[in-house]
Parts: sequence; C-alpha cells; structure tokens
Amino acid sequence: MTRLRHVLTVSSCLRFKLWNAQHSANPLKVHLKSGTSALIRPTPSTDFNVFYEVFVKCVYRPHYSLDPASVRLIVDLGANVGYSNLFWFELFPNAEVLTYEPHPRHVALTSKNLQMNGLSDRVVVRAAAAGTAAGEAMLSDCGAESAIVDGASESAVPVQTVDFFADLPKRPIDILKIDIEGGEYALLRDPRFDAIRPRLVCLEVHPDRQKGIDEGQAVDLWTRYWLKAGYEVSMRDGILWAARL
Repeated sequence: MTRLRHVLTVSSCLRFKLWNAQHSANPLKVHLKSGTSALIRPTPSTDFNVFYEVFVKCVYRPHYSLDPASVRLIVDLGANVGYSNLFWFELFPNAEVLTYEPHPRHVALTSKNLQMNGLSDRVVVRAAAAGTAAGEAMLSDCGAESAIVDGASESAVPVQTVDFFADLPKRPIDILKIDIEGGEYALLRDPRFDAIRPRLVCLEVHPDRQKGIDEGQAVDLWTRYWLKAGYEVSMRDGILWAARL
C-alpha cells in the first residue's frame, strides 16, 4: 500500500483499502494522481497485479530517451485490460495506439477503460491475437497469462487471429510492445518482421517450453536477435528493451 499511495489519489487509496478488505465481488474504479482512471476487478482476476506493474512499478516506462512529442504510433501486442494503453498516453500525449487483445472479457474492459478516459478515438482495438495468419485459435483463460494453446479444453476460449503483418498500417512504428505469452517466437521469426524496424521495442520475455527454451535462454536468444538487427539492448523487470541505433 505504501507505494500505491504515491500513485492513487487519497480517496481512491482509501476506497481501495476498504474494497480489498471487504473482498468485494464488484470492480473498483480508481483515480490516479496523473488524472487517469481505471477499473480493477477483484481476484481471481489478475487486474491488480497488472495495474501495480504498469502504474506503480512503471515497467513500460521506456529505458531509452524519446522525445514525447515525436512518438506518433504505438503498437501494443497483448493489451490485457488496457492499462498499458492508458500509461502510454500519460507519457506520449500525441500518440495513437493500435492494440491487439484476443480475450473477449479483456477487450470489453479495455474498451471501458479507454472510454472512461476519453481515449476511444485514439486507440484502434483489434479483438484478436496478432499472428502470422488470419484464422481461429483457442486461448487459455488465465488472466494476464492467457496464451494460445493447441486444441480445445474446458477453460479455453475461442478467439480470432489476424495476420499481423498484413494488418499493420503503412506508417513508422515508434514503440512496439510485445507481451503475448510466447506468441512472439512465431512473429519475430517471420521474415516479414525484418521490414518493420520500430524505433523502440518492449518485449516481455517468455520461455518456449515446446522447444526446451527456458527464460534465461530466451533472454540470450532475443538479445542476440536484436543486437544482430542493429539495436541497443537492455533488460529490466523481465522486459527486454531494444532501441534502434
């Protein structure tokens, strides 16, 4: 709660404390000192954990200096419930965001969070997973860790996939955030990715258990990948940052 007080208004901090103590089943609307508002669902959702990472730990604050006025297009793969989108606008007031999120409940909450903040007209929300081909897939229902899975299961959710490369606008990408629970392997290994060349990449690193790649090996793999592509690389809070030199 100590660090949360630095982010939330006094009234929101008190309401959060009461809401949490009462184990409420209803979402809580909180107001940040920055002026941003957000909805947080109670557990078993992972909303609070994501909220804390985004707004308190600021894990998506760029590791490299960017002129805020120069950032015009942000592409967000794996928006979850939209907190990352809200955070981008606090930092980059001139930006537009193209965001991908396949989970139907997360898409609905992303739309609510954007609408509450008057940002709906500055974000294009693709209710689909970014992939290498258009089609259908099954998504595990695991909150912020939901991922595309092979085959159906009782807890999996049917979702749409889009061909990420065909869907991108013909504009330079200033920031590309990728947090798609392992789906990055197919995207980054597609030869079409070489033509994108975003200014800054924010990649949440995940293992590839099917191929026996653990998290440490994944960090090494993607570090070499971006260095070879001519980027400067750093790591922070499990996120790999790559800046085009």
